[in-house]
Amino acid sequence: MQIWIITAITPSQGIGLQNSIPWHSKKDLHYFKRFTTNHSIIMGRKTFQSISKPLPNRNNIIVSSSKLTNEGIYNVQSIEDGIIVAKKLKTEILWVCGGAAIYDYFLLNFRIDGFVITKVPETKCDTFIRTNINEYLRIYDYNKEYFTKKIDDNMFLNLYSLNTYRGIDDDYLDLVERILDKGVVRDTRNGRTLSVFSEKISVDLSQGFPLLTTKKVFFNGIVYELLWFIKGQTDSKILEEKKVNIWKGNTSKEFLQSSNLPYEEGIGGPIYGFQWRHFGERYEYESDNIIQFTEGLDKGFDQLQFIIDEIKSNPNSRRLYMSGWNPNQLSQMCLPPCHVSYQFYVQDKKLSCQMYQRSADVFLGLPFNIASTALLTHLIAKTVGLNVGHVHICIGDAHIYEEHIMAVKEQLEKRNLKYLLPDLEVMRRDNIDDYEFEDIVLKDYESNPVIKARMIA
Repeated sequence: MQIWIITAITPSQGIGLQNSIPWHSKKDLHYFKRFTTNHSIIMGRKTFQSISKPLPNRNNIIVSSSKLTNEGIYNVQSIEDGIIVAKKLKTEILWVCGGAAIYDYFLLNFRIDGFVITKVPETKCDTFIRTNINEYLRIYDYNKEYFTKKIDDNMFLNLYSLNTYRGIDDDYLDLVERILDKGVVRDTRNGRTLSVFSEKISVDLSQGFPLLTTKKVFFNGIVYELLWFIKGQTDSKILEEKKVNIWKGNTSKEFLQSSNLPYEEGIGGPIYGFQWRHFGERYEYESDNIIQFTEGLDKGFDQLQFIIDEIKSNPNSRRLYMSGWNPNQLSQMCLPPCHVSYQFYVQDKKLSCQMYQRSADVFLGLPFNIASTALLTHLIAKTVGLNVGHVHICIGDAHIYEEHIMAVKEQLEKRNLKYLLPDLEVMRRDNIDDYEFEDIVLKDYESNPVIKARMIA
């Protein structure tokens, strides 16, 4: 369990006046909610009484020698008892929220994993943190302002960590650097690449939605494509009508002809979504106004619905597995699947996913794949009434096209300009097929500008 301190503080380390906060910032409260939701928070009695009620979607641990009768809290006699409760609740991050005596106790007795500090202008206060936080940060050699952002007039939010707070940008850019440093040159089907084998990226979905911030990623395209998969659709024209052209190159007339496929332009064959919902079924397409069928089964298997039903009836199942790799139909596909399989796992009422990707275009494709896998996990979790846990991406051939090297180097220059991850809100639907674009809302996405590069089909 990690212990983090979150506070707003003046230069003289003032935090309150007459048992209340002497400043008001909706943005600061917004970030407080973003950081602490789905975790445990610990605070003293006076701080809790100033809030007046338990904070929702958090385990509220209140340190008080007197018995508190409020519902929805864990009343403990000491900070040590509070830590025991947090561990029993399987807390990943315990957020220390005040007051001054609670902050000082943690600073004097623990090595804190991280700080989220909103620095406010000097204001009249009568309550102060006495331990010198700046000296504490210096002694323990925290990352200097891992994240900093102006949130209001003369108010800055800063994040410091002991190398334990890592966003998706950090893991992704580390992979990019390994490929540039150790990748081998390979001449492949569609271009020269720098390539490494057997990589892994893991994401804690409680930290936010894993959309890169060191460059802007086309989230609408991710949503539309995933819903296209979920509905078992394979006609790229459906996506192109939404201004999503990521399948246009692989379903162009020229590409289909070069692959000896009989489909009309826009048709992809029995690709991802078809295998998810109709695994192995013969594929129906139209050619010269005549309905045709590829070789396959009369009736396929709906892998996605099986997973949802199995989670509901047997959440400990080891068969929560979905594959897009069907050797019998690879020759019928415009492009064999790159992200080939998904396995889901339920623990502590949280749904996690491990996805295996045989081939990853690291600059253009992988950011999409990470976010798409996270979104799929969110949608399934919402459908079955679970929270989300982790996403693990296992990559076989991780490569950067020679044509993209300048673009990835430009992105690497943004490493120290990353932002907090956005949040995701999903309207619950009882049926996975019922989700629409409007049900999925990305909140607070901030990023560096788009870095353009040609998609290589």
